Amino acid sequence: MTPDNPADRQRAADKAAADRIEDLIRRASNEDREAWQQLFTEVYPDLRKFASHILKQEAPGQTNTPTAVVHEVYFRLTNQLSSGWVDRRHFFNCAAQAMRRMMLDRAKSKSRIIHGGGLKRHEFDEAVNSVEIPALADYSLEKAELLDAAL
Repeated sequence: MTPDNPADRQRAADKAAADRIEDLIRRASNEDREAWQQLFTEVYPDLRKFASHILKQEAPGQTNTPTAVVHEVYFRLTNQLSSGWVDRRHFFNCAAQAMRRMMLDRAKSKSRIIHGGGLKRHEFDEAVNSVEIPALADYSLEKAELLDAAL
């Protein structure tokens, strides 16, 4: 029997999608690679929204994108396929934890001296407005004029 009410139809569709995802989670946690691919395709938009939300809370100047975060989480979760995700909530909690760990790992990496951790970041606009850039441009123009006159 098909529900006549549009709200009931939507609830039925949402329930069917949730049941499908639950089944994929169970199969993927038993190391079914095909189910894992299907699961990730299904939940990709939700993971991307969550990654976007996490990135908005980060300090300005981050170079991560939601897509890059989700792809990194994909690799991290692929290594946990046998972890036995219980349900949708457990899976998304594991994904959120993987995102947070990834962001923490990246922050630690960027703070290392070998990656310029001790250097101050300058925006391009600041560099253009500094004294050195116009002086360097004037010097270059003078040299070009001297070379042009010599020819």
